[in-house]
Amino acid sequence: MSSTELVRGYFVERYRTAFFVPLAVLLYFAGALTVGVTAPPWRSISGVVAAYALVLAFRIRDDLADREVDRKLHPGRITVAVEDLAPLERIVYGALSLAAVLVAAAPARVAALTALASTTLLLFAWYRLRDAVQSSRLVNAAIVLLKYPAIAFVAAAAGTSAPTARSAAGVIAGLTAIYLVACIYERLHDRGVHQ
Repeated sequence: MSSTELVRGYFVERYRTAFFVPLAVLLYFAGALTVGVTAPPWRSISGVVAAYALVLAFRIRDDLADREVDRKLHPGRITVAVEDLAPLERIVYGALSLAAVLVAAAPARVAALTALASTTLLLFAWYRLRDAVQSSRLVNAAIVLLKYPAIAFVAAAAGTSAPTARSAAGVIAGLTAIYLVACIYERLHDRGVHQ
């Protein structure tokens, strides 16, 4: 399978535009509401693009980390059927770089870049450690879903034209709400989390 066929197949099977574009919009606006930002339309587009890129990067990373489980549960998945996944790995790094560039141009770049780097390091480390600690799927989901409030925060920062003066408690409460919604969705959507 060529690199182009792999990427096209991945997007058709695992990253459907009809679901993930609205998710990116939702994450950006949830983050903007949480952080209390208002922005001109062009900055909002930057925030949505950052959210889309980050969801893509972490989605691919999740799928690559889950290959062994998917060999048993989803043997037809493109990430299981193909051996050379380097094109998808390049997309991960490209999407993370795009988000970092969008955030670097924003006024709240220090906090957002810190959140982006911390989340990326946490998840990449977790993917390496989780098999060694033999975590349950529930524990795995609880850790991996931390990406959603982080994505919302980073996207809001990428989409703002001025830093906000929102209280830390309000931001933490909003990000916690985003995390809880992600957990509820995952619980309803993924039967494996019930184990």
